[in-house]
Amino acid sequence: MKRLPVLWLLLWVCALYSAGIYLFVGGFLLVRLEVNRTSTCGDVLQPGEEPADFCRVQPRFRRAVLLIVDALKIDFTWFDPHNAAPRPYENKLPVLEETVSSRPAHSRLYPFRADPPTTTMQRIKGFTTGSLPTFVDVGNNFASSAILEDNLIHQFGQVGKRVVFMGDDTWENLFPKKFHRSLPFPSFNVKDLHTVDNGILQHLYTTMVSDDWDILVAHFLGVDHCGHRFGPDHPAMADKLTQMNGVIRSVMDRLQNDTLLVVMGDHGMTDTGDHGGESQKETDAAIFLYSPSPLFPAAPSESEPDVVPQTDLVPTLALLLGVPIPYSSVGQVLLPVFPPHGQTKGAVGGLSQLEALWINAKQVNRFLETYSGMAKDIPPESLSRLKADFSRLSSEYLATVRRGRPPSPQLAASLQAYLTSVRDTCRATWARFNPLKMAAGPSVPPRYRASTAISPQAELHHLIPQIYQRMRRSLDDDGELSAGSEADGRPAVEAYGLGTVYSAPLVLFCGLLGMGLLLLHPEGMALSFLLLLLQMGAVLHIHASSTTLSGCFNVPWTPVVLWSLAATQFFHATGHLPTFPSIQWGAAFVGFPEGHTGTVLPASLVTLNTFASHILFSVGCPLLLFWPLVCEVRGGRPGTACSEEGEDAVMEMRLRENPQQFSSALLQLSTRYLFVLGAQVFASVCAAAILRRHLMVWKVFAPKLMFEASGFLVSSASLLIGVTLVLRVDVAVGRWFKRLIPDASR
Repeated sequence: MKRLPVLWLLLWVCALYSAGIYLFVGGFLLVRLEVNRTSTCGDVLQPGEEPADFCRVQPRFRRAVLLIVDALKIDFTWFDPHNAAPRPYENKLPVLEETVSSRPAHSRLYPFRADPPTTTMQRIKGFTTGSLPTFVDVGNNFASSAILEDNLIHQFGQVGKRVVFMGDDTWENLFPKKFHRSLPFPSFNVKDLHTVDNGILQHLYTTMVSDDWDILVAHFLGVDHCGHRFGPDHPAMADKLTQMNGVIRSVMDRLQNDTLLVVMGDHGMTDTGDHGGESQKETDAAIFLYSPSPLFPAAPSESEPDVVPQTDLVPTLALLLGVPIPYSSVGQVLLPVFPPHGQTKGAVGGLSQLEALWINAKQVNRFLETYSGMAKDIPPESLSRLKADFSRLSSEYLATVRRGRPPSPQLAASLQAYLTSVRDTCRATWARFNPLKMAAGPSVPPRYRASTAISPQAELHHLIPQIYQRMRRSLDDDGELSAGSEADGRPAVEAYGLGTVYSAPLVLFCGLLGMGLLLLHPEGMALSFLLLLLQMGAVLHIHASSTTLSGCFNVPWTPVVLWSLAATQFFHATGHLPTFPSIQWGAAFVGFPEGHTGTVLPASLVTLNTFASHILFSVGCPLLLFWPLVCEVRGGRPGTACSEEGEDAVMEMRLRENPQQFSSALLQLSTRYLFVLGAQVFASVCAAAILRRHLMVWKVFAPKLMFEASGFLVSSASLLIGVTLVLRVDVAVGRWFKRLIPDASR
């Protein structure tokens, strides 16, 4: 059997499919173009006559404390005094409601809406840069690279503010060497509810009473980890929220009048404690603003925003703390924290609502002009409309300022509408599709088909040795070419188990692999794995009983398709879905309860958990070739996998007598299996390409494409492992025969 050519051909086919997937994904999931420019205090935003827009007034606050409670869902913050039997996550943060009710001029509580994907790294990026995420950013969540875009942390450093951080080590990866002092704690062990939070509390209060900080960032993880481990409806969640209530109260007691407190969640969570998608339960976090000095010029009114987008935090904090708004921010200032126009006299940091909106609009317009000149992906009609709107608003605002007239009531509303329109336009075009790459991707795999088909000449080369072997065997039966062991003086050798020499190690390997994969799954999955193994056996039995062995070992399409569909079926039967929130992250800590120092090992464990069925069926795919031979017996029924009348049943040893046919059958089976898997990926590719502007593209079609593509890559690698095992057994059997009969050639 020609072993290396078979393996190289399979590697080539897998590489072709992988190249096609890479090309399509490269055109479909391009990262939004980042504008690597930064704002400075000396920037003069056009149009305008102000010498410096960003830093022209005294900051409203000298210090700020940012408490990020990971996964602080808005539902966790509501307080209902009439609820006599609250659930574990209800009524556990009374300090927020008490403060808002008793001190409305000092505090507000809003829903804080995140842009999907709702994973921590993307959310940190969103509320520090003010930019919108892209779908492929989700893949960076556990390998966070430094943020290159302009951001609040960079701006604080530019104006000399000392930023002290403690908590989730994701911040340290995103902002390396940006902190005056940093106390990161490992964040990936979702079973650990207390290490990060307790580590923060050891340093938080002592830091607050010191004088070596201007911005204090503390990122708590206990609530998020409790959700992942137990879900929100668990007594442990009540304990964590009660702890956070005490933390918030203690921090408020230590604040000075020139300090702003922001308590916020980065995302919410589902009823099972997961997050990552775009359901309202996952996107709606909470934000609480408080200062010992009056923060809100007016009492709550109907004009208060129902929801605060997370991007809006960036320009709001920038103007309150006297730093430039980051260059790429598309957020909108939170108006209630600024006094109405004409009521800023005597106020510290006297920016009115209209002035704040005007600075914000000029900054967003500058980013829009820069980005549209670099990327060319914003629709021309939308770009023209936005430019016309800004030009009209500029003329109206400048005329109002130069003539000293009071602004019209509609001007502030028009500026808000302009900022909202820019954000919506950017959100609609955050993924720049490349039709050329998208078309090139699906066209690559079909190019291999002609070369893998067996030509008539090759078939003839296979057929002639078979005829020769059959004639030789017939003469042996007549005794004419009989060469008994006693005649030539060599002892007779009896060998047992050679009839299953290929399938036996493969079945053993699949069994051991299945037990290992079962350990990575939650309790209760043993029945699913038992059904998986039983279905594998049933498919093999049906295939063997319907196969006729007449010198041809090729596996037909039907069992190959059924084998592939069974792998997809058990992907769902083992508790998985093609969505990011359904990934079973707990698999990363099987055998490692203390957590990991890197990301490669936990990522590998999660991959094995997610694609367990793909791995088992791909490794066991060669059994479709061997099983009809394993079931071969003398005197079987016609039409079944039995030898012909009068012929000794040698089962899998027949493959060694026909090495060319063995090679072609194994290669054909593998390529057919890859073709079926590729067809599934192709269907997802077509759906994603055709529906790339669909409302649900990032919620349904893009995750499905990512899971299908990942499943194909894992299945390809597993298939290569299974084929390599078969070839290794073939090498060992060949060496055994050579040692047994050194003078003969088989």
